[in-house]
Amino acid sequence: MPEPSGIEATDWENDKGRTPVTQLESARAGIITAEMKRVTEREPHLTAEQIRAEIAAGRMIIPANKVHLQHQLDPMCIGRASTTKINANMGASPVSSGTEEELENLMIRKGSLTDSERQKINDHAAMSIRMLETIPFTRKLSEVTAIAGAHHEKLDGSGYPRGLQGDQISLQARILALVDIFESLSADDRPYRSKPIPREIVLRILQEEVDAGHLDRDVFDLFMLEELYLKLDDIKAADEAGLTFELLRDLRPTE
Repeated sequence: MPEPSGIEATDWENDKGRTPVTQLESARAGIITAEMKRVTEREPHLTAEQIRAEIAAGRMIIPANKVHLQHQLDPMCIGRASTTKINANMGASPVSSGTEEELENLMIRKGSLTDSERQKINDHAAMSIRMLETIPFTRKLSEVTAIAGAHHEKLDGSGYPRGLQGDQISLQARILALVDIFESLSADDRPYRSKPIPREIVLRILQEEVDAGHLDRDVFDLFMLEELYLKLDDIKAADEAGLTFELLRDLRPTE
């Protein structure tokens, strides 16, 4: 593999007499290399001139390490305008993918889910409503569908699936929203983590949700004042022991 010339790439703009070595040096010198031309065959949405310009601006690279040269692999480009994935180049087959899907994944601002993946997860609340609506609940249980379906709603209207806000969210749904977050963060049987989040962190997250206008402050204050999270621990332990019904009966308020 040839060594870089040791001259700054920007120098090529002012001295056309020098011989560039790297792709960057060539691009800055206004030269379209054979590798750039080959890349256009795999990136048909780009011209060779566009690829040269992207490389010159530092927005794209054409890697050429010893492994590439040893196996005489096709040149590949990596950059926002390219469709080629960064890959290990097993054998001599480059790996490419669709521009739209790759750009969607690259543009994720928070977490690891794309907007479409997040929507699929959020759909479970709407699906719960549709499923529960098919059940002929008794009069005493007639609000179950509305309560369960609103457990991801937020007081400021930023929740889902209906974007309910304020008084549109029942007290029961507000309680369920808080308990759902607490349980999901403190549970020890989640596939996306190896152990529960420490309780002090969970309670801090709940406080942050309250301060952000998502959860009911009165419900949270009661949850903390009465240390109801300890009773949830008891319920979970009883559930694991198959004693949930007996424990809930004992926890029921007296008349």
